[in-house]
Amino acid sequence: MKTVLLDCDDVLLNWLEGFAMYCSAQLDRDVCPKGPDNWVMDKWLGTEPHETIQLIEEFNSSDDFGKLSPVDGAQAAVRVFQAHRVRMHVITSCSSDWDTVEMRKCNLRAYFGDVFDSVHCLDLGQSKEQILHAFDPCLWIEDNLKNALIGVKAGHKVLMRQTSHNARHRAEAEAAGITWFTNWNELKLQELL
Repeated sequence: MKTVLLDCDDVLLNWLEGFAMYCSAQLDRDVCPKGPDNWVMDKWLGTEPHETIQLIEEFNSSDDFGKLSPVDGAQAAVRVFQAHRVRMHVITSCSSDWDTVEMRKCNLRAYFGDVFDSVHCLDLGQSKEQILHAFDPCLWIEDNLKNALIGVKAGHKVLMRQTSHNARHRAEAEAAGITWFTNWNELKLQELL
């Protein structure tokens, strides 16, 4: 049976959209829904680095975190994987806190069903290297270049979903052999399995 490894935030669930709405409420001003142009979100939010980290941590432990909507096309993609009897594992760096992990699993079940063989929740910024190396080479779908490159090193075929915060890394990703996509419907998933 084939295996697919999936990041969650901005690959399956729309974290950035939920975070922008949360920050607009917390900061009492509009936050641009298009998102930041890199992983450092201070400029986008108009906050100091420690405030940005605090907002991320607070959001990831809030009820709003457990109510993220799916990324456009992600539900259809998961149905294709199901139809091809693919084993799916989620690897996400949101938090290892029990409540956050439960919110993440419930949020995934709400939109995708009980289809994932495992959901690995790591702390913010924690490397996915150990988990990626634990799987035989397969398909790995991510939006963070660092984690995508770790996947390449582990022997996986890597797809990277373009977002506002990673677009500037496209050339580097493609040079490393990573297949780039913006919308799930661009992919011919059956051919990638």
